[in-house]
Amino acid sequence: MAKIYTFGSSWAAGIELKKEHADLTFTHWIGKHYDLEYKNYSIAGACLGLILNTLVSNHHKITSEDKVIAMVPPDGRILNEGYEEGFYTVSTYQLKLYEQLLADKTLEWFRYHHAIQIYTIQKILDDIGCEYLMAHTYGNLKEYKKYSLPINYDKFLSADWSLTQLLNGKTKDFNNYPSHLEQGIMYGVEDADGPNEKQSAEIFTGIYFEGCENHPNLLGHKKIAEMMIQKLG
Repeated sequence: MAKIYTFGSSWAAGIELKKEHADLTFTHWIGKHYDLEYKNYSIAGACLGLILNTLVSNHHKITSEDKVIAMVPPDGRILNEGYEEGFYTVSTYQLKLYEQLLADKTLEWFRYHHAIQIYTIQKILDDIGCEYLMAHTYGNLKEYKKYSLPINYDKFLSADWSLTQLLNGKTKDFNNYPSHLEQGIMYGVEDADGPNEKQSAEIFTGIYFEGCENHPNLLGHKKIAEMMIQKLG
């Protein structure tokens, strides 16, 4: 029997949903629409490298009959690996380790690896032959087109609008793809991983964010599911 698989970070994991709604992410509503079982492999705080690693570890479970949702987080986050931990994400919240790993990496390093990871996710799913859809939480994808990778932007819910913009009426966005990361490197990396409190209040507005700081609420998850179902057909 066909299934739905989701790979992503905090938005897909349902962070900030009320306790009684914790499992009612957009994956749930998509599964309900198609009457399919689903498995949500999303990890709060995951970098795209960790999302890719999770897909690699589970791709053998996916068949050509399945549907896959792959979310793209903004990536000031760094993939790290340790003997005991395996692969894991280091974000700016772990400032000392983050700065050590950042070393002399440039913005180009972040851009290039983000683009390569997007392409690799698509290549894996194309080889399986399943139906899939990608979406980015906030920021834009335009910086990655210069690498001339065969990324299929038609596989995104929208290549022009982030989920944040689609939910807040296309008013404002938080752009660290990668301009905000550039500010972080120049002035201190503490804010390179997401909007600060003031930015969140200005960007995550409207009925789909009401009651949450920087993630969609239950109504927002239902709206994301509605948009994805329309795209999937």
